[in-house]
Amino acid sequence: MKKAVSILGVLFLLTTICTIALAEPIPGAVLYLDARDNPAHDDAWTNLGTAGGELSGAGKPPVLEEGPIVIPDLGIDTITKFYTHKKAGQCWGDQGDNLKLFLEDWTIDLLIRMNGDSHQNSPRNQLVGFQPKKLKGENAIRIAFWGDVGELVGQFSNVTATLRPNKGLEEGVWTWMTLVSGDPMKIYHEGRIRNTLPGGKFNKEPPIEVVIIGANSYGERDQTFNGSVALVRIYDRKLKTAEIKQNITAWTEWRGVDPTSKLSTTWGNIKREK
Repeated sequence: MKKAVSILGVLFLLTTICTIALAEPIPGAVLYLDARDNPAHDDAWTNLGTAGGELSGAGKPPVLEEGPIVIPDLGIDTITKFYTHKKAGQCWGDQGDNLKLFLEDWTIDLLIRMNGDSHQNSPRNQLVGFQPKKLKGENAIRIAFWGDVGELVGQFSNVTATLRPNKGLEEGVWTWMTLVSGDPMKIYHEGRIRNTLPGGKFNKEPPIEVVIIGANSYGERDQTFNGSVALVRIYDRKLKTAEIKQNITAWTEWRGVDPTSKLSTTWGNIKREK
């Protein structure tokens, strides 16, 4: 009997290990900002990605909040942390002091919610900006909701593309958006391809050194995103659809528990049941 229990215990343990492995995010993100896991002080957002560094409050930092994130199509229904841009000028940013991104091919993950019209009645509700120090359009990524035309629009290295024609972000609704570079560029919503668009050409030089969350640039912080951001992640390669879905699953199953601790607890329970 004990031998049978031991065999079952080992099988259960192996199953648990496989499950944990499948639930981990795809490694190699160069920029990885997760509001649930920010070891920095209150005035910075640590980059957990391979490029290192951190983003400081560009003006005043956004406000860390905790509340529900619900996306039924993805099975997401959780209470978690996110940053909210409550007024104009509340952004995260770095102007090349400690962060450089070398992107030729790329994938961007965004978990976001728009909370209302843009601050200060600006026609642009600006979401993110990634660009070289000397902005000439090349190697730049700028995403904003253009309230005057009611569309979510992106600028990608001199190419302007409508990400969601005749539809921006739905107010009060969390959205998981993934953009994959190329020509055509692929736009995913909730893990599925929703649109393909012409894509601009990117080179590793000049590097992206200006990174700002909540606006398109430091000079446009009066058009700060009126919304909340839970996750921003960039890879320096094109992720496949299966990898994009794995990242969503990994985020959904994250519990803030180190996998080693989880295994120890599971194995301890098995031993006690013998």
